Amino acid sequence: MNLRRAKLIDAALAIVAALKIEVPRIDARELRRQALEHYELLWSERGRYEKLSRGERTDSAFVARVTVNYLRHQLSSYEAEMDQVKGTVGAAEARAYIRSRVLDAIVSTYPELADEVASQRRQTFSE
Repeated sequence: MNLRRAKLIDAALAIVAALKIEVPRIDARELRRQALEHYELLWSERGRYEKLSRGERTDSAFVARVTVNYLRHQLSSYEAEMDQVKGTVGAAEARAYIRSRVLDAIVSTYPELADEVASQRRQTFSE
């Protein structure tokens, strides 16, 4: 990697480090309801009806996964921050750092989701 590229990547990561990333605290029941509703809507809109849980998939692992995804994609600045770095030098590194920072914020706000966050970190970094 050349020096110029390394400096641009460092600059992108510094910007991500300075971001204020927050995840709102919502009552656990309400959050679960919103996350499951969003999951159903998402797959309905995509025409992937086989993915719908129709209220049948309520095991704790499934609920934790869709809840973390909902918090990350809908209740944080994750999507907007990802859009900001798209197409820039260091975008891949910045995206990974943004994801990590958002997951940190989720665990900070919802420590009960720490196991699922850890699982998503392992999955992301093993791909």
